[in-house]
Amino acid sequence: MLLLLIAALQAGQSPDSLALSDAIRLALARRGAVSAAGARVGQARGAERQAGTISNPVARYSYTDDAPRQHASAEQSLEWLLSRGLSRAAGRAGVESALADSAQQAAEVAADVRGAYFRALLAETGVVQATAQRALADSLVRIADHRLKAGDISQYERDQVALEAARIGLLESGAREASRSSHADLRRAIALPADSGEQVLVGTLDAGLRPGEPLESGSEPLALRMALSDSSAAALRVRATSLGRVPLPTLEAGADWGDPGAPGQALLVIGLSIPLPLWNQGGANQAVAAGQSAEASANLREVRATFEAERQAAAAHVAESAARALALRDTLAPAAAELRRRATLAYAAGETGVLPVLYTLRSERELTLDLLGALLAWQLAVAEWNRLHGRAE
Repeated sequence: MLLLLIAALQAGQSPDSLALSDAIRLALARRGAVSAAGARVGQARGAERQAGTISNPVARYSYTDDAPRQHASAEQSLEWLLSRGLSRAAGRAGVESALADSAQQAAEVAADVRGAYFRALLAETGVVQATAQRALADSLVRIADHRLKAGDISQYERDQVALEAARIGLLESGAREASRSSHADLRRAIALPADSGEQVLVGTLDAGLRPGEPLESGSEPLALRMALSDSSAAALRVRATSLGRVPLPTLEAGADWGDPGAPGQALLVIGLSIPLPLWNQGGANQAVAAGQSAEASANLREVRATFEAERQAAAAHVAESAARALALRDTLAPAAAELRRRATLAYAAGETGVLPVLYTLRSERELTLDLLGALLAWQLAVAEWNRLHGRAE
C-alpha cells in the first residue's frame, strides 16, 4: 500500500511542482532572517573599517592686528598609533563571527523549510492513505452486502462493516484539513504569498533513508566558530584598550607671516601637545573591555559543552528514528498489508467472519500511520543534525 501511496503522489507532478532543494533555495532568497544576517555582515565589515580609521588632521587659520598678522597650522593626533592594528584585528574577528552567523541563519532556515516540507508531504500522503483505506472499506461493504443477500451473514455484521467505512470517511476529512494547514505553514517557511496556492511536492518521505547511511557532520560547527570569533575579538579589544591608555602626542606644524618689519618672510611653527591623564586614566573602558572578554570566554565554554551534548542527542535521534522507520517500511507495514489482503480474500470467500478483516484493516492503518510518523521523525532528526552543523543542504 505504501508503494501505491508514493506512486500516487509522484504521478501528480505538474509545472507547479516543488522539490525540497527548490523550496530551500526559494526560502534562502526570500526569508527576511537571511537578509538580516547578510546585513549584519555588512555592518561588521563597516565596523572593521571604522576600527582602523586614522583621525583626520585639523587645519587652523587666523588673522590678528598684531604682527605677524596671519597664522596657519595643522595638527595630527597620534592616539590611534598603538591600538590601530589590534582594533582592526578585532574588527576582522567580528566579520568572521558575522559570516558564521549568516551561514548558521541559512542553516536554521533550511531546517525550518525541511521540517515544513516533510510535514506537508506527510499530510498529502495521509490524504492518499485515507482515500485508499476508504476504498478498501467500501469494497468490504460491497462484499458484506453480497453475503447478506446470500444469507451468509447477519445485518449486524454488515452494519459493522458500514460503520468502519464511515469512520474512515471522517479520517479522510481530517487528513484533508491537515494537508491544507501544513501547506500554509510551508508557504510561511518559504515566504511565499498566502494566495500562491498549493504546489505539488516532489519527493518521498523516505528520501535518503538507507541502512547504515553515515551522518555528515561537515566542517567546524558554525555556532562554535561564532563563539571563537567573538572571544578572539573581545580579547583583542582588551589589548587595544590597554594600549589606548598610553598618552600619545598631537603634532603641530604651521607658519606665521604678515610682519611689516619683515616683509615676505614667514616664521615656522612646530609643536606638540600631549594629554595629561589626571582626571581620566581610561580604567573604566579597560574594565568594560575586560568584562566583555570574560563573558565571551565563558560563552565559548558554554557553547562547546552545549554543542557536544546536542550533537550526541541528535546522532542518537537520527540513528534510532532511522532504525524504526526501516523496520516499519521494510517489515511491519508490508506484513500488515499482506494479512489484510489475505483476510479480505477469506472474507469474500465466506471462510471467515468480519472481525478478522476489521482487525487487519485497522492494524494496517495504524502501522501505516506509524510508518509515516517514523519517516517524518527521521526527516526532522536529519534537519536538526544539519542545523547543528550549519549545513543548509
